Amino acid sequence: MIIVTSSGERYKLRTGQNRIGRGADCDLQVEASDVSRHHAIISFEGGKAQIMDLGSTNGTSVNGRKLEAYEYQPLSAGDNFLLGSEKAGESLSAEEDELAEMDIAAASTVVMNAKELISDVKGDQKVSPDMVSAAYEALASGEMGRINEYWDADIAWLIPGSNPLSGWHRGLNAFIDYMKQVGKLTNNNLKTQTMALMVGDGYSATMSKVTGYRAGYNEGNAQKPDTKLDVDLVQILRWRNGKIVEGRSAIFGEGGNEYDRFWSSTGAGN
Repeated sequence: MIIVTSSGERYKLRTGQNRIGRGADCDLQVEASDVSRHHAIISFEGGKAQIMDLGSTNGTSVNGRKLEAYEYQPLSAGDNFLLGSEKAGESLSAEEDELAEMDIAAASTVVMNAKELISDVKGDQKVSPDMVSAAYEALASGEMGRINEYWDADIAWLIPGSNPLSGWHRGLNAFIDYMKQVGKLTNNNLKTQTMALMVGDGYSATMSKVTGYRAGYNEGNAQKPDTKLDVDLVQILRWRNGKIVEGRSAIFGEGGNEYDRFWSSTGAGN
């Protein structure tokens, strides 16, 4: 489930308790004057959410009904809730998450069933680990001559989550523009460590650890999840005639929320 603030910021609920308030230690921090430091908690388990007011000064309302302190109220997609008063509080809403959260315990299953995650996977050749490595090396080089050898002009690339980079990037130029934006937002410090690689007829699947910092931050001053990234990711590539024609990524477990917060407009580098 996604929580949307009055300013349009999107927060993906993580499994367990999600604290909302003005405090710097809150999972979803809001600055409205009527909002208490620790105002409310949303519990999210098994795809179901409940909100509870933490005895805040100005209260919490769901769809116009004010909650008693420490009362749990089910929260569904389409619900609107208010922290504090209409005049000086924070109005939020709940939406369905289009990408289901993936548990890291299912990582091996995701990789083993990679063909099922790509539509119409049909290859005319056996993809090799060397081909996959060469494709990523060509992309990292930034040389269009090398990139064109492995990346199709009509490539479609899907970025997971609910952040400004999420969604489909269609065509090689759009994909390259996306990569440039990633470099700009991180000052080109994003690192990918391959942990597992599978190949087959017409497809490849790579499981990697992705780490990095927003531009202007480093190990000394970055904080997860907004300015420091450390997530596990699976990338599934579909190949045709020796080139990549489609790519999809998936984030494991609570890393999805961290990924969204890292790339959100509230992070550094904007």
